[in-house]
Amino acid sequence: RTVTLRPDGYISLPILDDVSAAGMSVSELDERLTALFTPRLREPEVTVIATSVRPAMVYVYGEVARTSPVELRLAATAAQAIAQAGGFTRQAGTKHVTIIRLTEDGRLVAMTPTAGMKGQPDPYMLLQTVALQPDDMIFVPESNIAQFDRWLQSYVNAPLSGVNSILQTYLNFRLIEFYDEAIQG
Repeated sequence: RTVTLRPDGYISLPILDDVSAAGMSVSELDERLTALFTPRLREPEVTVIATSVRPAMVYVYGEVARTSPVELRLAATAAQAIAQAGGFTRQAGTKHVTIIRLTEDGRLVAMTPTAGMKGQPDPYMLLQTVALQPDDMIFVPESNIAQFDRWLQSYVNAPLSGVNSILQTYLNFRLIEFYDEAIQG
């Protein structure tokens, strides 16, 4: 019987109904199904064959041209994954790129490679040395100047735009009045 692993991590089989299969290797699932069929069938022979396997992926977020998943086979290093995502944007904080990885014990670990960065190409060279693992997340933050610029736009320029339009109209009126007096007087 051909079954599909559902997004919730279960497969459906006759006699057994729903069986959790997420995170199991083919051999582990084979053993589990054999154990589950044993009470209901005599000497069950179960063979599990994966016909379509999801490729190992890494995920690139933040200040890149296209936030996207990238197949690990196309990007073995962090620099290659960022290049596959279209590269850094102008607002990217290239010296603060963080790789988030799920460890074997289920914890998330954030790594920010910064060793010996001095010049403009150094972040790129350093990211080329960072080997990726399946399901790694690469986060490219905004640079400090981009954050300041966004803050300035949100909290200074935008609120003052209404005041500026009123002030501009008033100053234009006063300027015309001044020229009018200068011409007549």
